[in-house]
Amino acid sequence: MKVKIKHFTKKISLFYLILYLFSMLALFLLVIPILWMVFSEKPQSLIEILKIEKVQLAILTTFFTATITAIVSIFFGISLGYIFSRKEFFGKNFLITLVDLPLALPHSVAGIALLSVFGRYGLIGQIFPSEYGTIFTRSILGIVIAQLFVSAPILIQGARETFDLIDPDFEIFSHILGASSFTTFRKVVFPQTRKSILASTILCWARAASEFGAVVFMAYYPLTAPVIVFDLYNSQGTNAARPVAVFIIIISTILFALARVGARIMMKEDR
Repeated sequence: MKVKIKHFTKKISLFYLILYLFSMLALFLLVIPILWMVFSEKPQSLIEILKIEKVQLAILTTFFTATITAIVSIFFGISLGYIFSRKEFFGKNFLITLVDLPLALPHSVAGIALLSVFGRYGLIGQIFPSEYGTIFTRSILGIVIAQLFVSAPILIQGARETFDLIDPDFEIFSHILGASSFTTFRKVVFPQTRKSILASTILCWARAASEFGAVVFMAYYPLTAPVIVFDLYNSQGTNAARPVAVFIIIISTILFALARVGARIMMKEDR
């Protein structure tokens, strides 16, 4: 028996050794580049770069458009996610695949796809001409559309999967008791899904704020934070782009921390 226990302990140790090895490699790849860039940047350079009006506007534009995108995505996600979860219809699985597809597309492909619809000669873009070709290019509207295309599927997918976990019998009982569909959703379904929808909204916001490829194709101007980092890198090099990148990392970290605190508060309230 002792021999078997000793042999089992060795196996466990080897197992954890492999886990720790891959964990350390993952942490090195995912964490070290961010920490190294943040802590190697001088605070003075951050202050100086934030004095530039173009940088200020780019950061404000990013947070504004990402917030609008997240709000719109909540309505898209809840509506489409609930329909996908509760209704059966011909071609449903194919449609779900198409909705999720932007998450897997290369950014350049997403940009070209958007231009084919909203560009100067696109399906919809040609109906709304402007001095820059169409109202969707070089505009806040164009940025939001590009961000929605690549980030809304996150919320739609998250909402659908969350609704799938809820037993439909709860809704049936609610209807039997005389509640309307809206009341049932508001008082029975949504309270059980709000934490997951909040988590998906945070990811959606982050994805929208970080989008570069689709935004560059759709609306290079007004500049967003990812685009101005690329713009500064192209025109002045890494040293010019790095302070803006560091500032974005700091702000994103703060927002994620606040979101996590909010999620924990919601969990405590539910208990």
